[in-house]
Amino acid sequence: MKTINKRTREVLLIGASLGALNALINAGKIKRHITESQAYELYGRATVEEWVRQALIAPFRSCSFFSAKKFDRMDLELLVRAHELSELR
Repeated sequence: MKTINKRTREVLLIGASLGALNALINAGKIKRHITESQAYELYGRATVEEWVRQALIAPFRSCSFFSAKKFDRMDLELLVRAHELSELR
């Protein structure tokens, strides 16, 4: 039996974790959107600000100008995973 190489294994694990996250979001177990401060806490302020500067993601306000800026959790996770994959090369 042939073993799976490291890169293929990592791609499969990333796909599984994103699928699990999507399932939790769709089941209502975790929120789809997180506030700007939560994004900074989870992913690092400098990282999030760099992604915004590069126009990879954009915050939005859900109700009015005075509501908190939010990000789509899946978009943030996709960027994290894309970075992980780029480091495997």
